[in-house]
Amino acid sequence: MLNSSYKNEIRDTLKDYEKAKSKHANWVELWRECYNFTNPNISKKNKFPIYDATAPDAVDELAGVLINELYPYTSDWVEIKDINTKELQHDDISNQVRKNIMEAIRTSNFQVEIHQIIMDLIVAGTGVMLIEQGDLNSDNKIKFNALDIQNIILSEKSHGQVDALYINKTFSFDELITKYPNAKAFISCEKENSYNVIETIKQTNGKWQLVTILLNDKKNQIIMKTEYENSPFVVFRWQKQSGEVYGRSPVMKSLPDIKTVNKIAELTLKNASISVTGIWQADDDGVLNPNNIRLVPGAIIPKAVGSNGLQPLKSPGEFNLSNMLIEPLQQRIRKSLLAGVFTTSTLRTATEVAEQAMRGRQILNSVFERITQEAMIPMIKRIANILVKQGTIINPKQHNLYIDAISPNERFNKQQKVMVVKQVIKELKQLDIDISNVFDVKETLLWLSRQMELPDSILINNNDFMLENLNDINNFVSNPQQELLNEPL
Repeated sequence: MLNSSYKNEIRDTLKDYEKAKSKHANWVELWRECYNFTNPNISKKNKFPIYDATAPDAVDELAGVLINELYPYTSDWVEIKDINTKELQHDDISNQVRKNIMEAIRTSNFQVEIHQIIMDLIVAGTGVMLIEQGDLNSDNKIKFNALDIQNIILSEKSHGQVDALYINKTFSFDELITKYPNAKAFISCEKENSYNVIETIKQTNGKWQLVTILLNDKKNQIIMKTEYENSPFVVFRWQKQSGEVYGRSPVMKSLPDIKTVNKIAELTLKNASISVTGIWQADDDGVLNPNNIRLVPGAIIPKAVGSNGLQPLKSPGEFNLSNMLIEPLQQRIRKSLLAGVFTTSTLRTATEVAEQAMRGRQILNSVFERITQEAMIPMIKRIANILVKQGTIINPKQHNLYIDAISPNERFNKQQKVMVVKQVIKELKQLDIDISNVFDVKETLLWLSRQMELPDSILINNNDFMLENLNDINNFVSNPQQELLNEPL
């Protein structure tokens, strides 16, 4: 028997679920259209013809750019800071925590799943990731899973952050008993039946509580309750309008152009098939039977005396507008989906490439900040919480530390600071001023190495050596690429 508090909890949860479900239903058709034109389902039931690959190609390109900017594989995107001063920490404990976190991420299936999640973000405007504990006996200590937003129902508070998530699942008898052993007490042993379950996770008093409700015709039952310090579900949006829960994507903005281009391409192909095979007409002379005609080389087609026989139907016009219409639309689609903003297929100067990348970052500035707050930071907190419980890392709070994510904007700002310092050193050299009278050489190199995410251990802790080789160090700091090019092979 359920007590009254459990009954009230089930009633309130299902009421909130139905309310959130009604809002979710308003988005389903739009999501389906976005996926049909960019990443269609290959099943026979949902097969949808695509005649132009501009949008799918641009989506793939943007996904690759975002992954490289947000989660670069070759550098760390996690940093350790002091809780009180908010300053970066580079001591042995902090370095070891950062190293263990990045190692756990790189040895997991993160790189596989993050591509699908970013694709969902670009197409549907909302990405959902489930982060669970992996196999403790292997290197894969964390498991990531991309979830389809079309099957996820969200709810949020007035502050604009998602505070509840609902998933409606269907299980067979064996699947239900395997995942939820407590459910056996509330169901019959008829194995041919299927069972519906609603999983909901809500934030209550600073904690996240996962409640699983078995939907039963006789009586709904709570079959599992679990509490988390950080939500295992990470939800993030591309852009969001006030009053809406789900995000809006760049594909949604480009959808009218995408549909128009697809239709033009379809009609162009149909017109091409008519141009190749032609449309034919014949007199009804009682001799020629259209059903027996085969337009193949060497064919003999009979006709009555005085009849024109089989004649091609002339097209009313040969003027082709398809290229004039489709090319501007394709360019607009690629521009809306930021294709080619960070990469270019033509040779350009370094200044042009840098300016183009700058424009791309200006466009994505707000998107990067939203993803950092809604995805990267919650993800890092969840990963750290799992690793602390596994004993892989120490608890940062016990050492007055907290773990933060390095956003693309922050990484870009570091690069800009490095460029400013290098320019100042270059100007000092041109003025024939000894940089050791202006900068602390050791601290300058240490700062530059950290800004460029190089480990402290590669620097020689010897001020005399640095001062003796000050000229070489100055040349390298001013132009490291040229110095490397001058090295003999």
